[in-house]
Order: sequence, then C-alpha cells, then structure tokens
Amino acid sequence: MTVFALHFSPTGSTKQIAERIAASLDLEFKSIDLTVQSLKSFDFDAKDTAVVAMPVFAGRIPAKAAEALKMCRANGTCALSVAVFGARAVEDALLETNDILKAQGFKTIASAAFVARHSVVPSVAEGRPDADDLTQIDAFAKNAADKIMRKDFTEPEVPGHRPYRDAPTAGVAPLVSSACIKCGLCAENCPAAAIPLNAPNTTDALKCFMCMRCVRLCSAKARALPEPVLNHVEELLKNTVKGRTKNEIYL
Repeated sequence: MTVFALHFSPTGSTKQIAERIAASLDLEFKSIDLTVQSLKSFDFDAKDTAVVAMPVFAGRIPAKAAEALKMCRANGTCALSVAVFGARAVEDALLETNDILKAQGFKTIASAAFVARHSVVPSVAEGRPDADDLTQIDAFAKNAADKIMRKDFTEPEVPGHRPYRDAPTAGVAPLVSSACIKCGLCAENCPAAAIPLNAPNTTDALKCFMCMRCVRLCSAKARALPEPVLNHVEELLKNTVKGRTKNEIYL
C-alpha cells in the first residue's frame, strides 16, 4: 500500500494537516501538491490510500482546487477527505470534496474538518492547528486506519447541501505597493495564474480568488488586500466566530 497526501494549500496549513495525517498512516508517504499551475493527471489503484485535503473558501472549495482534484483518477482507492477552514464554517466544502472523489473513483471512508489560522485575517484562529488540534488529527488518522484494516469501506455522512452554495465571485485582488522588487516569486507560485511573469507588480482581479499565497510569499511585504476589503472580512469574522471553533470528525 502506498499512502499519498494530496493537498491544495496556498498558504501551507492544508498541506501541514494533510501530511500529518499521511505520516500517521505511513512515514514513507508521498506528497502531491495540487496547488501548482503545471498540473498533470494522477492515477491511483485499489491498494493505495489517499489523504485529500482542501481549503474552505466561503463554504466551498476553490474552483482551482476542484479542477485539480478532477485530474486525479482512482480505481477503488480509499480516501480520507479533509476540509481545512479558518474557524468560520465548513458549509458545503466537505460534501463537494467527497462528491468529486466519488466521481473520480475514490472510496471515501473517513472525513474531517480541521481549523487552521485564517488566511485573510491571521489573528483569527491564530496558532492553530495547536497541540489539541494535532491530538485530534492523530486520533482521526488512527481511527481511519483501523477502519481500513477492518475492511469497513462505508462512506461517512457529512454536512452540506446540494446544490452547493454559490461560489464566491472574483473581482478583488491584493494591491501592490512601490516596495515590490519584481522578483517574480508571486507570479511563479500563483495557483490562478493571475500574476503575469513579465509584470509581477500587477494582478488580474478576475482570476484572483484571494488565496493570499502571494501576500505570504512576498519578502518585500509589497502585497496586501485593499483596506476596505480587509475591514469587511474582519467585521464578518468578528460577528460569526465566537470562542474556540471545534474540529469536526466523520467516520
């Protein structure tokens, strides 16, 4: 059996959780980054196990993440699906992930939603996943492994609705200040190909889905969301995130 960690992870938290779970199943796991632009197709067989982790953006998985996941083809491969969210809500993201996995030939036998630091407002869920989260992540991996050993391939029931909630619309992108040194790192790593390689101090707002990868990668700190947009998101989270948000496990 080969264990794979598949992750769409613009700012790193989703990758961290996917690889933590995969390592609990097999220290020799293989990691596949679905975030990169030059995607190719991947094939998995019935002897493999895939940990599939997707970030939650406004209750959905990003369209680019769904597109990448649809490049993966399986033949009865066991899957552990994971939604990583910034403490607000999972909504339809886990259901959407499981639906795609089923259509691509995976058998989802365990699902979970884990909290990580919010990508737009890092002060929300700051420090997560923390020690308590990691304990729950490890327990989830163990319980999923036990289920596979028992040959229990029943699919868990997860929250969400069909049709899914409307996907967030494009039109907002980080602004670039004069501090930009045009190194091109953001353009090379943009999942949406929204930053031209020949003009890395610009962003196509119609392609950008506010994943915040460019903001995190910029060593010059030249990229930031427009202040009114950031203030709006902060106010929304202030009104919806109360106390410590719990992780969700479905076996």
